[in-house]
Amino acid sequence: VGMRPALAQLAQQYGVKGWVRNALTQVELWIEGNSTQVHAFEKCLVELGKLPGRVEVKQKLTLSSFGYEDFRILPSEARD
Repeated sequence: VGMRPALAQLAQQYGVKGWVRNALTQVELWIEGNSTQVHAFEKCLVELGKLPGRVEVKQKLTLSSFGYEDFRILPSEARD
């Protein structure tokens, strides 16, 4: 299973909104939800991170919500 579809499936499972996309050398993820949803999703990511080569959270920010209504897989970031 690819990383983006797997994260989209998890997002749906935990009820978070936002997006996931391939960047040049990593996968970028934006999630929104209530604190319980976000915490549960994050905990799942940490558990996945214990598997070699799976997930590593490099940066986490707490920002205002953009109000996404669903979770989407965005097109990959363009390469120059």
